[in-house]
Amino acid sequence: MDTEAIYAALFNQLKDNLGTQIKTYSRKLKAADEIAPADQPALFQVQGNQVANAQTKLPNKWTLFADLFLYVHTEGTDAQAPTELLNPLRDAIVDVIEPDTPTMEQTLGGLVHSCRINGTLEIFDGALGEQAIAVIPVEIIVTP
Repeated sequence: MDTEAIYAALFNQLKDNLGTQIKTYSRKLKAADEIAPADQPALFQVQGNQVANAQTKLPNKWTLFADLFLYVHTEGTDAQAPTELLNPLRDAIVDVIEPDTPTMEQTLGGLVHSCRINGTLEIFDGALGEQAIAVIPVEIIVTP
């Protein structure tokens, strides 16, 4: 298993498919207030825990985790809720990670058994301001 290749493949798949919809991409997380409104939408991939599951007479099955932090800012537009910008980008990220049909798996180019969104998406909707944030949990399964 090449852990760095797996996380890099996830990041590159997002970047290649989302393109200019996102202005700032990084694997090094910054706080939302560190990213100028002009540099948003911004997407950050943060590497999470890794879990080894022992299997009898087989190599470990690994589960790797990542969180995607999506920041959007309405730049002083009182008439527009930040989630109006956030929701379509959240949907675009889901479309990149989830396969087209339920029977197919996202394999990051054959590097993993499956890569999928799994868990609660945390949404901070910017109800009292111009900044909205989504945290999207990604689970990656690597089998021998």
